[in-house]
Amino acid sequence: MREDVVDALKKCAQALQYGNPRIANAEMGTVLDLAEEETTPVTRRLIGYFAQALACRAYGLHPKYFSFPSPDWKYWMCEWYGLFSTVGWYISDVVKGKCKVHVIELVKHMDGYKQWASFFPMIGFGGGQTHLRLSFLVQEKVEFSKEAKADLIRRAQFHGIELEYKIIAVNSLADIDVSLLEMRDGEFVIVNCMFVFSKMLSEALALEKVLLTVRDVIKADTMIVAEHDANLNQSDFLLRFDESLKYYSSLSKKIYFVLTILRLRRIIDIKYAT
Repeated sequence: MREDVVDALKKCAQALQYGNPRIANAEMGTVLDLAEEETTPVTRRLIGYFAQALACRAYGLHPKYFSFPSPDWKYWMCEWYGLFSTVGWYISDVVKGKCKVHVIELVKHMDGYKQWASFFPMIGFGGGQTHLRLSFLVQEKVEFSKEAKADLIRRAQFHGIELEYKIIAVNSLADIDVSLLEMRDGEFVIVNCMFVFSKMLSEALALEKVLLTVRDVIKADTMIVAEHDANLNQSDFLLRFDESLKYYSSLSKKIYFVLTILRLRRIIDIKYAT
């Protein structure tokens, strides 16, 4: 993102913070004009998101959460799989010596199940047979294909894991019917939340409901939370805005780079195919 766009966005944010709507409006006009000159689609879209966020703040609006596409989508190639590897190693550490493990996944879609096949060799259950239950709480119920089921079970068995899984469709992740999870005595319970908490911010008290359910009803032994740069939660709006601007500007460069590589690769594939 160009420096003049960044400066205009910061000046607009400062004007809003200090109650100068006329200056904020003028700077917003500058931002929109500069966005039109931006030639990179990813960066132009990013500028639009920040401009929309500032407009919502100016008018006291609570925007709907912007949903990124499926994590299998090419934009996420740069960081997604490294994240899953980190989660896998963490799980392998906390379940050492446990014979019964129940992982409850709070997800918006079912793409994440594919990563469990790569988790099995990382999970150091320690020699003996281990019973692993996977419970997927999803808002869009999608059953595994027969091939996916067979592959997942086969890989689990190969690593000495007795696998049991269940897909539970819910209207909202905030309203969890714990009876459907069939909690059992003696299980080590992990709740895994991958990019779902920030989506709940647009629903009143949704996040609080989930946290209370995990703590008081599910009584999880450990909880894993992954969010989009969740450490940018400064109480000072200008600091938060500045750090977010730096982070996502850097990310947009990565995205553009990845897309460029993919585009070139596709051209090369077509060339050799013909």
